[in-house]
Amino acid sequence: MDLFICFTPLQSLIANQISSKSNLPSSLFYYTDTDNKKNRYYYQRLSREMCISEYCSQPFSLSLLLKLYIFAKKIQKINNIYLGSIDNQIVHYLLSYLDFKQIITYDDGTANITRDSLFYKNIKLSKFKMILHFIFGRRYYRDRVVNESQVHYSIYKNRENIIDKVEFIPLFDASMIDFKPQGKTVSIFLGTVYRDIVIRSEYAGLLETSVLSFLHGIEDILYLPHPREESSAFSQYIIESEKIAEDIILGYLGAGYVVDIYGFGSSAQFNVLNVNGIRCFICISDLVNTVISDLCNEIIDLGASPILLVNACEHVEDLK
Repeated sequence: MDLFICFTPLQSLIANQISSKSNLPSSLFYYTDTDNKKNRYYYQRLSREMCISEYCSQPFSLSLLLKLYIFAKKIQKINNIYLGSIDNQIVHYLLSYLDFKQIITYDDGTANITRDSLFYKNIKLSKFKMILHFIFGRRYYRDRVVNESQVHYSIYKNRENIIDKVEFIPLFDASMIDFKPQGKTVSIFLGTVYRDIVIRSEYAGLLETSVLSFLHGIEDILYLPHPREESSAFSQYIIESEKIAEDIILGYLGAGYVVDIYGFGSSAQFNVLNVNGIRCFICISDLVNTVISDLCNEIIDLGASPILLVNACEHVEDLK
């Protein structure tokens, strides 16, 4: 039996692509720190294909470690463990409790191909914390996961990854993309956690205002909020859906729409770039930090079109 460990809807989509090519029965452990309809929808969708499945959303604690231990003993011996969150301590504890043959990894999104992401940073724990983790049975950390990964499945073709031995796996099969243009266009703006992408946290409101002005200028544009986004500024444009951006976009393509996607170089934009029927636009602003700016430049180099958000810095001084 194989085991898939998923933390996000995107990971569940990749896991589904991998499991569809395997002949072995599989189990699923789906963890999220945000229990909502979206995560439950993708857990339920993937769990239909699994022999054993578990959904967990409780915060990290001793009771969670006990739950992980019980789950590990319930499924017993595992052939392959598939996982995307290589740096997550919950994954590390599960690996430490499980009896398995090999680790196979897959993408967590653009973090795998972005040199400034947390995957590439060395975060040291104090000796005290290391001893505590050891006492509770943790034997895995990010570097050990990376070193023991036998194969890494990536949805980003011909891109360097944090893990070697990369095999490309498309996020969507060709059969899933049935685009027959009907002369219709829909525009979708992909939201973000604005405080995380600006050069200073106090500029988040300014960037939101700039995006709102942009939305006002495009007829019938829709706004898809980020799962962690808390702002209500875009409520009049919001798409209410339990699906993630990639699935929503495919739905419009299947209905014959040309889909214009706007955003700040999000994972979803990378994932649908160069798909027939999709036009990808990258928002440029002096308010975003260098990590996002580099991501935007990268996806523009790959074929997306830049679009300037005007008046973003109108009231900002000393940006340097």
